[in-house]
Amino acid sequence: MSWLGLLVFTIGNLITRSLGMFVLSRRVGTASDGAPWTRIVNLVPLAIVTAVFAVQTFSSRGHLELDARVIGVGLAGLAAWRRAPMVVVVLIAAGVTAGLRAL
Repeated sequence: MSWLGLLVFTIGNLITRSLGMFVLSRRVGTASDGAPWTRIVNLVPLAIVTAVFAVQTFSSRGHLELDARVIGVGLAGLAAWRRAPMVVVVLIAAGVTAGLRAL
């Protein structure tokens, strides 16, 4: 991903988040009243970041790429699920990926 693409994504995410907080929150209500739309609006940024993460992890030059990154991310996900500290999760992902690439 280029720096320009990252900048456009960041600004777009900020604008989307701001619209959700200021415009839609007045129409749908607050998150405390349990409206279903507020829960959906709160999940949109997470879905966008997850999609970008998946594309960057599992693709290379427009093709599906299953390499050491998949195992590194899988083990990091397992560590996160087991409630390991974030530093440990990142170190597991980086260490496993680097170790497998070195083999």
